[in-house]
Amino acid sequence: MEGGDYRFIAGASCEDIRCEQVLSVSGESIPPRDLTKVTKAINYDRKYGTKMKYSKAGEFHYMQGGTLLFDDADLRAAKWIELVCGCVVANGKITVKADGETLAEVNVPPSVDIEKFITLTSDFKSIDKITTLEISMSQYTVIKEFRVIK
Repeated sequence: MEGGDYRFIAGASCEDIRCEQVLSVSGESIPPRDLTKVTKAINYDRKYGTKMKYSKAGEFHYMQGGTLLFDDADLRAAKWIELVCGCVVANGKITVKADGETLAEVNVPPSVDIEKFITLTSDFKSIDKITTLEISMSQYTVIKEFRVIK
């Protein structure tokens, strides 16, 4: 378990809190996420408006549309991002951000089959810190995995 302060709240409802306790736990320190290793899109921390899909033929998961968030991402010295992605319509787009700043924008060419992925590499605006990486996809754009390159 990760060390830190954990707040526990109990009540009849969220507006009727009857008991609250903070517990300090000594535990392990989890290092930042190393995105230089291939990271599967389904290993997100949070998501908004995206759908998880499964390829029976390829036996893998991928994500379609919306936004994926990867917390505690080590983006120090990143120069490029490599995306394994696809799109079934023209004008597919993937936007990569951190702290509200756009780091990369990738246009994804259409393919006949949404499960026919291609690997695209894009310049990555340098942001020398550990933060949350946000990957947003247009509606019919999909991503299987990605990595940053230093």
